[in-house]
Amino acid sequence: MTARTCHAGNRPQYIICALVLLFLSPPLHAGGSRNITPADFTLGTPENLEINSGNMSLVKKWAYSGQAPMAARWHLGFAFDEIRNQALVFGGMNTDGTALGDTWLWDTGWTQKSPASPPGPRYGHALVWAGNKFLMFGGNSGNDTWTYDILSDTWTNIPASPAPPWRNLPAMAYDSDLNMVVMLGGADDSGTWIYDVAASSWSVASLSPAPSRRAGASMAYDKTQKKMVFFGGKDWVSGALLNDTWTFDTASRTWTDKIPSLKPEPHWQGAMAYDSLNGSIFQYGGFTATSYLGDIWFYNFAGNKWSKDYEYDPDAPAGRYGHGLVYDTLNKQALIFGGNNSDIVKALWTYTFSSTGTWISSPIDVWKGYSSTGPVTWDSISAEFSDKPADTGVFLQLASSPDEISYDSFRGPDGSTGTFYSAGAPLTIWPGHNNKRFMKVKADFFSNAPPDRPKASLFNIAYNRAPNAPTSISPENGGRTNDSTPLFKWSIVGDPDADWPLLYNIQTDTEPSFFSPRISEENIPVVPTGSSYVYFTTGTTLSEGLWYWRIRAKDPAGLYGYWSNTFSVTVDTHTPPGPVTAMTAARGPTINSAALAWTFPGDDKGSVDDATYRIRFSSQAAILTEEAWAAASPEKSGLFSAAPLEDVQTTVTGLADATTYYFAIKTQDELGNLSPISTVSPFIMTDSSPTITLTSPHGGGLIIGTTVIAWTQSYANPEDYITNRILISSNSGADYSIQIASGITQDATFYFWNSASVPNGAAYRVKVQATNQRGLSSAASSNSDFAVDNINEPPAVYFISVPTEGEEAYSGSLTVSWGVIDPNSMDTHTYDIYFSANSGATFAMVAGGLVQTSYTFDTTTLANLSTYRLKIMAMDSGTPQLTGIVLSPVFTVINSLPPETFNLIKPLEESFPAIFDLKFSWEQAVDPEGVAVTYTLQYSTAAGPTGGIVVTGLTDANYTPPLNSLLTDVEYFWKVTAQDQYAKKTDSPAGSFMISRAKAKSPDGLLLVETLSGMPAQGCLSFQDARTSLAGLIEQADRNSKGNRLVKLLSYPIWNVQARDLSGNTLPDAAIAARLTFTVPASVQPGGLDAALADIRHLKISRLDEAQGSWSIPSQQTVVPAGKQVSASVNGLSVFSVIAAITPAQILSGVTNFPNPFAAGSETTRIRYALTLDSTVRIRIYTLLGDLVRILDCGSGTPGCGKGDPSGPANEILWDGKNGAGRTVANGMYLAEICAESAVGKQKEIRRIGVIK
Repeated sequence: MTARTCHAGNRPQYIICALVLLFLSPPLHAGGSRNITPADFTLGTPENLEINSGNMSLVKKWAYSGQAPMAARWHLGFAFDEIRNQALVFGGMNTDGTALGDTWLWDTGWTQKSPASPPGPRYGHALVWAGNKFLMFGGNSGNDTWTYDILSDTWTNIPASPAPPWRNLPAMAYDSDLNMVVMLGGADDSGTWIYDVAASSWSVASLSPAPSRRAGASMAYDKTQKKMVFFGGKDWVSGALLNDTWTFDTASRTWTDKIPSLKPEPHWQGAMAYDSLNGSIFQYGGFTATSYLGDIWFYNFAGNKWSKDYEYDPDAPAGRYGHGLVYDTLNKQALIFGGNNSDIVKALWTYTFSSTGTWISSPIDVWKGYSSTGPVTWDSISAEFSDKPADTGVFLQLASSPDEISYDSFRGPDGSTGTFYSAGAPLTIWPGHNNKRFMKVKADFFSNAPPDRPKASLFNIAYNRAPNAPTSISPENGGRTNDSTPLFKWSIVGDPDADWPLLYNIQTDTEPSFFSPRISEENIPVVPTGSSYVYFTTGTTLSEGLWYWRIRAKDPAGLYGYWSNTFSVTVDTHTPPGPVTAMTAARGPTINSAALAWTFPGDDKGSVDDATYRIRFSSQAAILTEEAWAAASPEKSGLFSAAPLEDVQTTVTGLADATTYYFAIKTQDELGNLSPISTVSPFIMTDSSPTITLTSPHGGGLIIGTTVIAWTQSYANPEDYITNRILISSNSGADYSIQIASGITQDATFYFWNSASVPNGAAYRVKVQATNQRGLSSAASSNSDFAVDNINEPPAVYFISVPTEGEEAYSGSLTVSWGVIDPNSMDTHTYDIYFSANSGATFAMVAGGLVQTSYTFDTTTLANLSTYRLKIMAMDSGTPQLTGIVLSPVFTVINSLPPETFNLIKPLEESFPAIFDLKFSWEQAVDPEGVAVTYTLQYSTAAGPTGGIVVTGLTDANYTPPLNSLLTDVEYFWKVTAQDQYAKKTDSPAGSFMISRAKAKSPDGLLLVETLSGMPAQGCLSFQDARTSLAGLIEQADRNSKGNRLVKLLSYPIWNVQARDLSGNTLPDAAIAARLTFTVPASVQPGGLDAALADIRHLKISRLDEAQGSWSIPSQQTVVPAGKQVSASVNGLSVFSVIAAITPAQILSGVTNFPNPFAAGSETTRIRYALTLDSTVRIRIYTLLGDLVRILDCGSGTPGCGKGDPSGPANEILWDGKNGAGRTVANGMYLAEICAESAVGKQKEIRRIGVIK
C-alpha cells in the first residue's frame, strides 16, 4: 500500500508529493462489502472527470464549437491573450488562394473588428501573444512587424531595425518569463531571431548547434521548464520532412537537440501549444509526405518523451494542416481553428485534457434499509481498472460521519489528512472510522504521462456489521420464578452480513450496571442446530431476590452486537397467596352467565401482576372442601393483576338454563404458588324464558274493522321485565312478516287492532311474542286461519315542499315533494304529476307511474309566467283502485342568467397608484335580461381575497376609498362581484396592487417615480396636471424650445410631481433623490402619438426650469427601446414631461436663432446652441463682406450660456441687433460665427441671421 504526504504548491500535487510506502495487509474478516460501480459514479461529485463506457477517467474530449462567420482559411495567424481571455485571428489564405486581411476576436463567440489602418492581407505569417499586445511578423507579403491592442482595436506597425528578412511559415513563440519572442525558420537561413517586447526591437543570433533551415515547424514555450520546444518542419533546401525535437534557452541563447527515442512521424505545418493545466507541450495535426494528420502528441520535457493519444474518440475532427492552435487558459482547453483537410475549413474545435481530477462519492450508508443499527468496522478498500498506464493512478481518502450531517476530514491509512491509499489491491482502512455509519470516498485521479490516463471501473469498500441485538423471552421482564436455577431463553438473531454461525454472551447480576457480573458466559452456541431459540441454564444457584440479565451476539470475526434490553426477574421459592374470603355471585351480563365479584387477599410480596385465578362451579352443592373442589367440573381460569384487598370481577359463561350453580376460587401467583380454596361458595339461578298464551283470536271466523287480540303471560325470575310484539301471517303461518305492534309493556294483556291495515284475505293468523330483557323469548299463535274483509278507502295526498302562493321560482332546479295518508295502510301507491301554465284551467301530464314522492323540474325550459300550478294524483293498490288528488298554489317562474363577465381596470399589479389617486374602477357588468346590476367590492391583504374590507351596494363601476385607509408597502388583493335583482352573481378575476409613499405612477400610468432618498417622514408622492396650474410657465418654456433644432416638443402630459402630507400640504422636496421612468403606450406606433416618437432612442425626460422659463434635460438618462421606456435620475422633484431630443455627438451643435429674421432695435434674437462640455463661447457677428460687427462672450461653465453636459443642454446668448459702438445695424444678412472651446478641444459653427427693421 502506498501512502502519500503532500506539501502546498502551485504545480500539480502528484508531481511534488513524496511517496511513503506502508506495508499493510487487509484482515481476514466476516462481513459484507459495497461495490461502487459506474452507476454510483454518476451520483458522486466529479471534477475534471468523465464517465464513459463503464469507466471513470480524467476528462479528455473533443468538442465542435460551430462554423465561424468568416471566410474559410489556412496558414492564418491565431493567438490567445491570457490576460483578457480572447483569441485573435488575422489573415490567412482563402479558398481561392488569395490572401485575407480581416481581424476577428473570439471569447464566447466571434466578433469582427474594423481597426483603422490594419496590416495588408497575408498568409504564412507568425502571430503570438506578447504580454500586453499581440505581435505579428511577415508572411507571404513581406517582413513587416505589427502589434495589435485589443483594448483600443488598433494595429500598429513597428519600424524595427534591424528586422528579420522576408519569411513564410516561420515558427514563433513568446517567452513570458523574459518578455522575449523567439522566431526561427521560414527562410533560407538558420538564424535565431529574438524580439525584445519592452524595447520593440529585433536581434539575431547565429548559434551552433541549432535547428537546420526549414519552414512549417512548430514551437511553443514551456512555462514549467522555461524553455522553448521546437519540432519538425520541412527542410528548406532538400524538402525533406523532419521530426527532430529541439529546446531553446532564451536566457543563455542555447539550442539543445533532445533526440527522444519515440517521436511523431516527420511532418510540417502542424501546430504546438503549451497546456498550462497539465504543464505539458502538445502537438496537433500537420502534413506528411502523403497525407494530413489528426493525432495529438504530448511532450514530457523532464523525461524527454513524446506520447501519442491512441484512444479512439468518435467526436474528434478530421486531421488538418496549416491550422491555428492556441490554449485557452481561462477555460482550460485547446482551440483549433481553420486549416486544410482537402477542404479549406472554418470550423472551431476545442480539445480538453485534465491530468488531475477528483471525485467524491455520495454517502455510503451500511445500515440503509434497516430499522436499527449496530457496531460496524470499516475493513478495506480496493479498486479495479480497465486501464492503468504507467505513471498514472488514483489516490483515495475516506471521510466518515455518525449522522450524515457532520463529516470528518478526508483521511488516509494513518488517520492524517496528508496520506492516501493507492488504489488497487485491498488495503486496510484506518480504524478511526469504525462505528460510524456513513462513509464518503474521495478519489484523486492523476496522470504524469499525458495523454495516458487511468480508467477506474470499480471501487470496493469492505465492512463488517455486528449481529442484531437478541430479544429476551424468559424469564419475562419483571417476572418471578420459584426456580433458583432458571432456564434463560432468547431469540436467535440474524446478522446483516449473513455471517454464521453466531455465538452468544449472557450476563447476570444483582446490579443493573453489570459492572462486575456474577455470571458472564461466552460463546454460547445454538443447540440443537436449527432451533429458533437459544437456551442457557446456569450451574450457579441464584439466591432469592431481584436479578438482572442481558445477552448479545457476536459474528465469526469476534464483532459483538448491541446488548439486548435488560430484563429483571425475582427468585422466590415459597409462600402462595392467602384464600379468598369474600366472593359474591349474580346473573352475568349475557344469557346464562354468572358475574363473580371477589376480593384478592394479597401475596407475600403484596400485589400480583399477571397472576392466575382458577374458578370451579357445581350444580349439586356448595364447594367448601378440597374433596368438593376435586369433584367440581369444569374449571375456568385466567390472568389477573391486583393489589391486596382489591376487588376483582370475573364472568363465567356457558351455563345451562334455569339451573342453580355454586362457585369456588383459588389464586396462583406468578411463581406458580397456589392458594387454598376460598372460604365461601356463593350461588345463582340462571336465566329462563317467559311463558305466554294467546286467548283470541284462535282462528276461524271473519274480522271486519277493529278487533281485540288478547293473551296471558308469566315469568320465572321476578326481576325480569317483559316486552311484547304482535305479528300477522297472511299465509296460514308459513311466516309472520307483518308486524302490527311492538314495545307492548308486560302489564298489557290485550291490543285493539284495525284489520284495515292489511289487505283482505282468508289465511290470516296472529302471533304474540314475549321477550325479557336478557333476550329470552316465547310466542303463541292462532290455531287456525281467520278471514279479513274490509272496504277499500281512497288515499289522501298532501304537499311537503312546493312553492307558496305567488312565490317566485328562479332559474335552475325546482324540487317538489309530497306525502300520502291511506286508511288501508298496506296499500302501495303510484303517482302522476300534472303541470298547468294557466293557473289550473288545464293540466298536462309531466310524469306518470312514479313510485317516489318527489320530482325535480328544470325551470330553464319554462317561460317566465306567474300562472303555474301543479297537480299530484295518487293511485292505491286496493280493490277497487281509488285515487287522491292535491293541487299546489299558483306560483311564478322567473328564469334569469347572471351578469356577463367583466374585468378589473385599475389598480392592477405594477400600477402603483399614488395615495391621493387611489380609485378602484372596473368594467360595467351587463345583465342579459337588462336589469340593473349592483356591485360588491372586496379588498384585503390576504390572497383570494379573503377577509378585509367589503363595500356593498355600489351602482357605479368605481369606488374611492377614504384617504389613508389602506396600508402602504403592503400587497392588496381585490375583486368585484356583480349581482342582478334575482341574486345571480358574477365575480371578476382577482387583481392585486400596492400603494407606496415612495413609489407611484401618474394617473395615466405612463410616468413612474421612485424616490431613492430624502423623502420626508410623512411625505407621499403627488401628481398634479401642470398644464392647468402652470400654464403660463409651460407656454414660455415651449416657446423657448421651439427654436432648438435638436429638440422636438411632444403632446405628452406634463406632471407636477410633489411631496405632500395626508392633509395636502406641500413638503420640501429639494433633498429628494428620485428615479423617473416614462413608458410609451404599447398602442403607439411610429408617428402615432407624435412623429418624434418614430425613434424612441431620442426620447428624453425633461424638467421645467421655472427660473429660466425653459425645459432642461437631466443627465444620466437610459433608453430601453425594447421596453419602450426612458428613465432618468434627478435630485429634487419638479414639473416633468417628455421631449424628443437628439444627443449631440460633439462639443457644439444644434445652433439656431429666433426670431429669424428679426427687427433690430425693437427685437432681440436668441442665438441658441447645445454644449456637451462646459465651454468658453465667443460669437462674432460679420457682414457678408467679412466686416466684424459685434463680439458676444460667455465664460466656461456660466449657467445659461456656457454650461454643458453629455445630454447637450440648450444655452443661448442674446443679440439686440446693435454693433460694437451701440448703433443698430442696417437691414440685411449677417454671419454669426459661434466658437466653443472646452478643456478637450474646440469647435466652430456658422449661422445666417437676417435683420429687417
